[in-house]
Amino acid sequence: MKHIKVILLFGILLVSIACLPQNTKDLVIGELKDQSHVDGCGCYFTFLSGDKDVIQMETDTLVWMNINGIDQRFKLDNSTQTNEAYKVGMKWAEQYSNDLYTFQINYIVTSICSLEDENCEWTGMDATIILDNGKSKTIAKVKGGCGC
Repeated sequence: MKHIKVILLFGILLVSIACLPQNTKDLVIGELKDQSHVDGCGCYFTFLSGDKDVIQMETDTLVWMNINGIDQRFKLDNSTQTNEAYKVGMKWAEQYSNDLYTFQINYIVTSICSLEDENCEWTGMDATIILDNGKSKTIAKVKGGCGC
């Protein structure tokens, strides 16, 4: 009888663990598995100590980021960016979402093209990503920029 109670309790414990929601695991931002979601002009960001893209943006409607090992596509929900020309130190934020996640990216311009350099088409930026799934959040610092 004692063995039956132990087996029954063990079975209940296993069923309880199996019924826990699966989306409560930690959120992990990773390098994009496909480094060619965007090709050509766009925005590209890597981890501070990395060289592979973490985020690729062709337009506001085509944004890719890897979360928990899966490349995810996002749409723009909101932006505080104005139409004024980039200046070093300029800041703004954008919010993106898909069916599973939301994230905000806070930008700061770190370099701009010299007016004398007609071949320069790149604006350097640092950014902070705040990723949320409604149950947990993670923050990542990235570097990169936008251009051709």
